[in-house]
Amino acid sequence: MHNHRSATQVNMARSMTEDEKKTQGFPRRTQFDGASKVVDHRKCASPSPNTDTQQTSLAVPFRGHIKDGLRIGKRIIVVGVVGSRPDRKCASPSPNTDTQQTSLAVPFRGHIKDGLRIGKRIIVVGVVGSRPDRFYILLSRGQGVQQKPPTDVALELCVNMKERQVLCRACVSGTWGDPQRTIPFFPFITGQPYKIEISCQQSRFLVSVDGQQLLGFRHKVSPLQDIDTLWIAGGLRITKLG
Repeated sequence: MHNHRSATQVNMARSMTEDEKKTQGFPRRTQFDGASKVVDHRKCASPSPNTDTQQTSLAVPFRGHIKDGLRIGKRIIVVGVVGSRPDRKCASPSPNTDTQQTSLAVPFRGHIKDGLRIGKRIIVVGVVGSRPDRFYILLSRGQGVQQKPPTDVALELCVNMKERQVLCRACVSGTWGDPQRTIPFFPFITGQPYKIEISCQQSRFLVSVDGQQLLGFRHKVSPLQDIDTLWIAGGLRITKLG
């Protein structure tokens, strides 16, 4: 056997070497199901969010249009990275961390449109003060004079934090009735959020805190539609009214 290759073989080898040099660093072709497919082996490393150079961060706060709106089965996906120094208030949503709402001034007085009626609810959401003594929620007929309630108060809810009591009473024609004191539990905690719901029923108010019924108080002032003012005062913050 001869150790020397023919001129044709040498030329072919030289040609392949030159081709490899020219294509060095370019994707190689592999076979997939009988069809030729280009695979860039340089991009086959395990992808991770912090190495994706194809996407840039979107500006925050962000507002975008949802094409054709929502529909059953449609998904909204948000992918990103938590900031290096994030605001701790954004950890979990609660009434006191809602960035879309600001606290209402206390003491507060507001008008109840069209007054009360059977089935209507008053919802107060906020946070108990850091060093509270007590706070009040009142429903009255009329707005009173010089920040003082009128002579007819359908419901006064007084929360005494020090004594862990909730007192409930009414005032008719300037005369206060005896307070109702019995409650199954004391639901308020210093510095913690709360949700108070007052529901107007056929014969009484039902008061719930954080979804649990606290007490019932029979109507003393009528008609219900004349009860048109909400009062809130004392050691608490208000972040939402409904």
